[in-house]
Amino acid sequence: MKKVSSQIFLGIIIIVVGIFLLLRSTGIIDMGNIFRFLPSIFILIGIYSLIKSRFRNITEPLLLITIFTVIQLWILNIITLGNILSWWPLILIIIGVGIILSRLRGPLKEEDIQEKLDIFTFFGEVKRNIKSNNFQGGDITAVFGEINLDLRDAALSETPRINVVSLFAEVNIKVPAEWNVNLDTQQILADVQDKRKESPVKEELIIGGLAILSEVNIRN
Repeated sequence: MKKVSSQIFLGIIIIVVGIFLLLRSTGIIDMGNIFRFLPSIFILIGIYSLIKSRFRNITEPLLLITIFTVIQLWILNIITLGNILSWWPLILIIIGVGIILSRLRGPLKEEDIQEKLDIFTFFGEVKRNIKSNNFQGGDITAVFGEINLDLRDAALSETPRINVVSLFAEVNIKVPAEWNVNLDTQQILADVQDKRKESPVKEELIIGGLAILSEVNIRN
Protein backbone atom coordinates (compact mmCIF):
# COMPACT_ATOMS: atom_id res chain seq x y z
CA MET A 1 0.00 0.00 0.00
CA LYS A 2 1.42 3.37 -1.03
CA LYS A 3 2.16 5.77 1.80
CA VAL A 4 0.54 9.19 1.90
CA SER A 5 3.27 11.81 1.54
CA SER A 6 3.59 14.72 3.94
CA GLN A 7 2.73 17.18 1.17
CA ILE A 8 -0.53 15.38 0.36
CA PHE A 9 -1.35 15.34 4.09
CA LEU A 10 -0.67 19.08 4.37
CA GLY A 11 -2.62 19.78 1.19
CA ILE A 12 -5.66 17.89 2.47
CA ILE A 13 -5.64 19.89 5.72
CA ILE A 14 -5.40 23.21 3.85
CA ILE A 15 -8.24 22.20 1.50
CA VAL A 16 -10.49 21.13 4.39
CA VAL A 17 -9.85 24.38 6.28
CA GLY A 18 -10.45 26.34 3.07
CA ILE A 19 -13.78 24.58 2.49
CA PHE A 20 -14.88 25.35 6.05
CA LEU A 21 -13.92 29.02 5.65
CA LEU A 22 -15.74 29.22 2.30
CA LEU A 23 -18.91 27.67 3.71
CA ARG A 24 -18.79 30.09 6.63
CA SER A 25 -18.09 33.23 4.58
CA THR A 26 -20.84 32.42 2.07
CA GLY A 27 -23.33 31.63 4.82
CA ILE A 28 -24.15 28.20 3.38
CA ILE A 29 -23.58 26.47 6.71
CA ASP A 30 -23.24 27.82 10.24
CA MET A 31 -19.70 26.75 11.09
CA GLY A 32 -19.65 28.30 14.56
CA ASN A 33 -19.53 25.05 16.50
CA ILE A 34 -17.12 23.39 14.08
CA PHE A 35 -14.58 26.20 14.46
CA ARG A 36 -14.48 25.51 18.18
CA PHE A 37 -12.55 22.38 17.25
CA LEU A 38 -9.97 24.19 15.10
CA PRO A 39 -7.14 23.56 17.64
CA SER A 40 -7.64 19.84 17.02
CA ILE A 41 -6.11 20.29 13.57
CA PHE A 42 -2.82 21.39 15.16
CA ILE A 43 -3.03 18.45 17.57
CA LEU A 44 -3.29 16.09 14.58
CA ILE A 45 -0.34 17.82 12.90
CA GLY A 46 1.72 17.32 16.06
CA ILE A 47 0.82 13.62 16.20
CA TYR A 48 1.64 13.27 12.49
CA SER A 49 5.03 14.95 13.07
CA LEU A 50 5.85 12.47 15.83
CA ILE A 51 4.97 9.48 13.68
CA LYS A 52 6.65 10.88 10.58
CA SER A 53 9.95 11.43 12.40
CA ARG A 54 9.68 7.95 13.98
CA PHE A 55 9.65 9.75 17.33
CA ARG A 56 13.11 11.14 16.63
CA ASN A 57 11.87 14.74 16.66
CA ILE A 58 9.96 14.83 19.94
CA THR A 59 10.16 18.20 21.68
CA GLU A 60 8.40 20.46 19.15
CA PRO A 61 5.52 18.06 18.32
CA LEU A 62 4.91 17.35 22.02
CA LEU A 63 4.80 21.06 22.77
CA LEU A 64 2.43 21.61 19.86
CA ILE A 65 0.15 18.79 21.04
CA THR A 66 0.21 19.99 24.65
CA ILE A 67 -0.41 23.67 23.93
CA PHE A 68 -3.28 23.10 21.51
CA THR A 69 -4.80 20.37 23.68
CA VAL A 70 -4.95 22.90 26.51
CA ILE A 71 -6.45 25.51 24.18
CA GLN A 72 -9.01 23.00 22.91
CA LEU A 73 -10.04 21.98 26.43
CA TRP A 74 -10.30 25.65 27.44
CA ILE A 75 -12.49 26.49 24.43
CA LEU A 76 -14.77 23.57 25.30
CA ASN A 77 -14.95 24.81 28.92
CA ILE A 78 -13.47 21.56 30.21
CA ILE A 79 -10.70 23.41 32.04
CA THR A 80 -10.42 26.98 33.32
CA LEU A 81 -7.73 29.63 33.05
CA GLY A 82 -6.87 28.88 36.67
CA ASN A 83 -6.17 25.25 35.76
CA ILE A 84 -3.90 26.38 32.93
CA LEU A 85 -1.88 28.68 35.20
CA SER A 86 -1.48 25.86 37.73
CA TRP A 87 -0.18 23.35 35.20
CA TRP A 88 2.11 25.56 33.06
CA PRO A 89 5.33 23.92 34.43
CA LEU A 90 4.26 20.86 32.43
CA ILE A 91 5.72 22.61 29.39
CA LEU A 92 9.18 22.60 31.01
CA ILE A 93 8.80 18.91 31.83
CA ILE A 94 7.90 18.12 28.21
CA ILE A 95 10.93 20.04 26.93
CA GLY A 96 13.20 18.12 29.30
CA VAL A 97 11.71 14.74 28.40
CA GLY A 98 12.00 15.55 24.70
CA ILE A 99 15.68 16.46 25.03
CA ILE A 100 16.47 13.27 26.96
CA LEU A 101 14.56 10.96 24.59
CA SER A 102 16.11 12.57 21.52
CA ARG A 103 19.54 12.05 23.02
CA LEU A 104 18.87 8.42 23.97
CA ARG A 105 17.52 7.51 20.53
CA GLY A 106 20.50 8.88 18.67
CA PRO A 107 20.64 9.03 14.87
CA LEU A 108 18.64 6.64 12.71
CA LYS A 109 21.19 4.84 10.54
CA GLU A 110 18.67 3.66 7.96
CA GLU A 111 17.80 7.26 7.15
CA ASP A 112 21.28 7.74 5.66
CA ILE A 113 20.77 5.26 2.81
CA GLN A 114 17.14 5.91 1.91
CA GLU A 115 16.52 6.33 -1.80
CA LYS A 116 13.36 8.45 -1.64
CA LEU A 117 12.74 11.33 0.76
CA ASP A 118 9.61 12.30 2.63
CA ILE A 119 10.73 14.86 5.22
CA PHE A 120 8.22 16.87 7.24
CA THR A 121 8.69 19.42 10.00
CA PHE A 122 6.27 21.76 11.75
CA PHE A 123 7.88 24.23 14.18
CA GLY A 124 10.98 22.05 14.26
CA GLU A 125 14.42 21.42 12.77
CA VAL A 126 15.39 18.36 10.75
CA LYS A 127 18.87 17.35 9.58
CA ARG A 128 19.48 14.55 7.07
CA ASN A 129 22.69 13.25 5.50
CA ILE A 130 21.82 10.98 2.58
CA LYS A 131 24.37 8.44 1.33
CA SER A 132 22.25 6.46 -1.11
CA ASN A 133 23.83 5.20 -4.33
CA ASN A 134 20.45 5.40 -6.07
CA PHE A 135 18.85 8.64 -4.84
CA GLN A 136 15.42 9.10 -6.42
CA GLY A 137 14.30 12.47 -5.02
CA GLY A 138 11.14 12.86 -2.94
CA ASP A 139 9.25 15.43 -0.87
CA ILE A 140 10.44 18.05 1.61
CA THR A 141 7.83 19.95 3.63
CA ALA A 142 8.72 22.64 6.15
CA VAL A 143 6.17 24.79 7.99
CA PHE A 144 7.57 27.34 10.47
CA GLY A 145 10.70 25.19 10.69
CA GLU A 146 14.09 24.40 9.18
CA ILE A 147 15.35 21.47 7.12
CA ASN A 148 19.02 20.85 6.36
CA LEU A 149 19.59 18.17 3.72
CA ASP A 150 23.08 16.97 2.75
CA LEU A 151 23.30 15.07 -0.55
CA ARG A 152 27.05 15.37 -1.09
CA ASP A 153 27.58 11.65 -0.44
CA ALA A 154 24.68 10.52 -2.63
CA ALA A 155 24.56 9.32 -6.24
CA LEU A 156 21.64 10.17 -8.49
CA SER A 157 19.19 7.85 -10.23
CA GLU A 158 18.76 9.32 -13.73
CA THR A 159 17.20 12.79 -13.14
CA PRO A 160 15.41 12.77 -9.78
CA ARG A 161 13.12 15.53 -8.56
CA ILE A 162 12.76 16.97 -5.06
CA ASN A 163 9.45 18.70 -4.41
CA VAL A 164 9.90 21.39 -1.77
CA VAL A 165 6.97 23.02 0.03
CA SER A 166 8.24 25.69 2.39
CA LEU A 167 5.82 27.90 4.34
CA PHE A 168 7.43 30.50 6.64
CA ALA A 169 10.47 28.22 6.82
CA GLU A 170 14.06 27.67 5.69
CA VAL A 171 15.36 24.79 3.59
CA ASN A 172 19.08 24.28 2.95
CA ILE A 173 20.22 21.62 0.48
CA LYS A 174 23.89 20.72 -0.01
CA VAL A 175 24.79 18.98 -3.27
CA PRO A 176 28.05 17.97 -4.97
CA ALA A 177 29.73 20.69 -7.02
CA GLU A 178 29.45 18.67 -10.24
CA TRP A 179 25.65 18.39 -10.09
CA ASN A 180 23.49 20.65 -12.21
CA VAL A 181 20.49 21.85 -10.20
CA ASN A 182 17.45 22.82 -12.23
CA LEU A 183 15.22 25.10 -10.12
CA ASP A 184 11.53 24.79 -10.98
CA THR A 185 9.91 26.43 -7.96
CA GLN A 186 7.09 28.92 -7.49
CA GLN A 187 7.88 31.71 -5.04
CA ILE A 188 5.65 34.11 -3.13
CA LEU A 189 7.67 36.62 -1.12
CA ALA A 190 10.39 33.99 -0.92
CA ASP A 191 14.04 33.57 -1.90
CA VAL A 192 15.20 30.47 -3.80
CA GLN A 193 18.87 30.50 -4.81
CA ASP A 194 21.59 28.23 -6.10
CA LYS A 195 24.61 29.73 -4.33
CA ARG A 196 27.21 27.40 -5.84
CA LYS A 197 29.97 28.31 -8.27
CA GLU A 198 29.70 27.06 -11.84
CA SER A 199 31.40 23.73 -12.53
CA PRO A 200 31.42 20.97 -15.17
CA VAL A 201 28.04 19.26 -15.20
CA LYS A 202 27.81 15.48 -14.82
CA GLU A 203 24.44 14.80 -13.20
CA GLU A 204 21.19 16.75 -12.92
CA LEU A 205 18.80 17.24 -10.02
CA ILE A 206 15.44 19.01 -10.35
CA ILE A 207 14.15 20.99 -7.38
CA GLY A 208 10.55 22.12 -7.70
CA GLY A 209 7.68 23.07 -5.45
CA LEU A 210 6.39 26.14 -3.68
CA ALA A 211 8.01 28.60 -1.28
CA ILE A 212 5.96 31.20 0.59
CA LEU A 213 7.70 33.73 2.85
CA SER A 214 10.60 31.31 3.00
CA GLU A 215 14.22 30.79 2.04
CA VAL A 216 15.51 27.84 0.00
CA ASN A 217 19.28 27.66 -0.51
CA ILE A 218 21.35 25.30 -2.66
CA ARG A 219 24.98 25.00 -1.57
CA ASN A 220 27.97 22.71 -1.83
